Parts: sequence; structure tokens; C-alpha cells
Amino acid sequence: MDDSEPGRNDIGTLFGVGVGPGDPGLMTISAYKAILNADLVVAPSASVGQKGHAETIVRHHFPYLDIQRLHFPTTSATNGISSSLEAAAAFDEAALKLRKPLESGRDIAFITLGDPNLFSTFTALRNSVARILPGVKVRTIPGIMAFQALAAQSNTPLAGDDQSLEIVTAHRSPDKLEEALDKQNHTVVVYKSGRSLQEIVEILHRHGRLETARAGEFLGMPEERYGTLQELLELRSKGASYFTTVLIPPLQRDERSVVEPKDNGNRGHADGPSRHLRDPMPINDKDVHQ
Repeated sequence: MDDSEPGRNDIGTLFGVGVGPGDPGLMTISAYKAILNADLVVAPSASVGQKGHAETIVRHHFPYLDIQRLHFPTTSATNGISSSLEAAAAFDEAALKLRKPLESGRDIAFITLGDPNLFSTFTALRNSVARILPGVKVRTIPGIMAFQALAAQSNTPLAGDDQSLEIVTAHRSPDKLEEALDKQNHTVVVYKSGRSLQEIVEILHRHGRLETARAGEFLGMPEERYGTLQELLELRSKGASYFTTVLIPPLQRDERSVVEPKDNGNRGHADGPSRHLRDPMPINDKDVHQ
């Protein structure tokens, strides 16, 4: 489409395109079409010269596609004020790079792991773009999430009948996990769990839900590992990545009354440490962009 065509001067649309958890076969047809029809495709990266996971998935289908990389700082082990300011500045800088093509009417596809509306870099980017270009149109293309891939790999139903599904993150406060596990008929998904596995195991042990917990790392990617949480700990005794997901099925009806009440004043200690966690697990942060 050239500049003489009707509508060319309209502000373009920013698409957040979920490309799935890692397996190129799990990228949807809608995502494929959005990428195919976009005027510009951009991807998050830890550095300009580094190919991120979302780009790897897309290049399986479009090996010669021109994909522009937007640099965002990786997640820090210490989420202090300086790292927050650095991240905000990076998103504002990325938004400024997208402003001109959007103003010229070009449609931009920002590719992201999983789904663009859940724990995605796209959320912060769209907010930055909207601040500098209030008239921008935004659309999202949903994607399959890692916890869905883990449920399929481990043959674990996510929810049924009177059960519910709850997603929590483990990198800030374990209290959210404690509260979720109090609901014994809930399936609980724990994201961003790689650096907190020892604490997660202790919490699950207290709630009587350790044995049935499943875990996966780099799901759908060549480095993929999955199994019970204890098996993954044995395989990854030297550290787990940011891309680790824990899936905790609900207690069965005959198990719910068996779990002993917890001492809420002593949540930091289990009855005894798991034999797989005698040594602390080091943090292993890599390119964490979605």
C-alpha cells in the first residue's frame, strides 16, 4: 500500500501477538496471519545482537523475515528503584522508535512468548506507546501459555466440576501462594518460580500438595524439561531458569480433610526440608523477555 491510497495517513495499529510457549507448532493461525500481514514486526531482546525466544519461534515459520529488535533490560535478581527506572526508560525509548511508523499508518506486530495480556512485556510497551501517541489503536492476538503446555505434557486436567484455576507469581511474595493453596479445590499455577523453588517446595509440603505438583522449564523449547516438581529439582539441582512453571492440582475430596491445619505464625519453615533441596539453588537469569 502506497501513500496515495485512502487511509494511509491514519495512525497504524499496534498488535501484541502471542506466539505460544516455545514449540513453533503451538503458534496459532491467527498469530501467523497477523505477522504475515504486518508492515513491521518487532521482537523483545536482551541486547540488540541477541535473538529472543519469541523471535526464535517466529523464524521457524518465517526464516527470512525482517524482524527489528527492541532492547529491554533483563529481570534483575534485586528489583530495586534503579532497575525499575531503567526498565521504564527502555519501554519509553522503544515506544519512541515505534511512533514514526505508527504515525505513518504502518501496522506493527510485537511478538511475545505466551499471551500478550498475561505477564508479557507487551503490557508495558503498549502503555508507553499510548502515552506518546494517544490515538494509537491496539489489538492483541491470544497465545497458548506455558501452563497449558505443561498440563498437556503431564496429562494433568486444569479444572473441572466445582474446581477453579488460580495463577500466582512467586518472585515477590509467598503469601499469594499460601492463600491460593488454602482453597483446596483450586488448581494453582505458579509463574516466575525458578528462583523460589526451595520456598515453594516447603510451602507445598506444609499444605500436603507436594507429591502431585508438576513442573516444567523451557516448555516447548529445545531445553525443555518437565515432570514432578521433585524430579525437576533433581535434574536442575544447580539452578532453575526464569522460564519455570509449577502446576499444582487440587486435592481430591478424600484428601481435603486429611491436611493438617497450618501454623500461620510460622510460614517460613516446613516440617522438614525436602531431600532434594539441602543446598540452596542459585539464580540463573537468562533472556527473560516474553
